[in-house]
Amino acid sequence: MIKGAVDHELRRGGQVFVVHNRVEDIAEVANFISRACGNVEVRVGHGQQKEAELEGTIRDFLDKKFPILVCTTIIESGIDMPNVNTILINNAHHFGLSQLYQIRGRVGRSSAQAYAYFI
Repeated sequence: MIKGAVDHELRRGGQVFVVHNRVEDIAEVANFISRACGNVEVRVGHGQQKEAELEGTIRDFLDKKFPILVCTTIIESGIDMPNVNTILINNAHHFGLSQLYQIRGRVGRSSAQAYAYFI
């Protein structure tokens, strides 16, 4: 399902958020996503990174230098990224309904159909 969702978004020229709210194993999730999707470039963003590193990652994502950002809920109230129209939320059962609604609101900010997957 993950590969299908990512492939669909990449075929239409979009980008993908994968929300994984545990810094301890976020790199493992990023590696899994990359391998599952044919070694697509995936980068990680979370609040424990150095400010310059996180800013560079977000800037590169905005500039469409890579297609998938695995991140924590740091994106919850972030900047507008209209090219991101698919979001996968890992361990969705750990979030409250209002937080899921807020996170889901990060996609669908353009005329493209948005997709949210709660895993």
